[in-house]
Amino acid sequence: MRAKPLMAPPLAVRPFPVALVGDAAAALTCGPNGRIKAASRMKSPQVQKCLEKAAYCEHMARIVSDADARLQFAEVAKQWQHLAKQTEELESEQAALPQTKGPRSAS
Repeated sequence: MRAKPLMAPPLAVRPFPVALVGDAAAALTCGPNGRIKAASRMKSPQVQKCLEKAAYCEHMARIVSDADARLQFAEVAKQWQHLAKQTEELESEQAALPQTKGPRSAS
């Protein structure tokens, strides 16, 4: 049996230090493969994507040197977090609605 060579993951999936704020801090962790993933409770793919984008923007806000760009990235991160929260609430409300069997016919 051949041993697999040890290789670092591609640059795009390497973990990066991020100061997460609010719900994003509780919702994201870095997996063993370096990818960001939802923690504890399972999030929908749409919510996960919003939180990943928020984490990316927070990361960029920490590393850019231009003060205006830093503020812009921080603001966009907050907007992604807000969208994730709204999406999660909407999905929760939709799940609570009674299930119907197909479209109603107009009689």
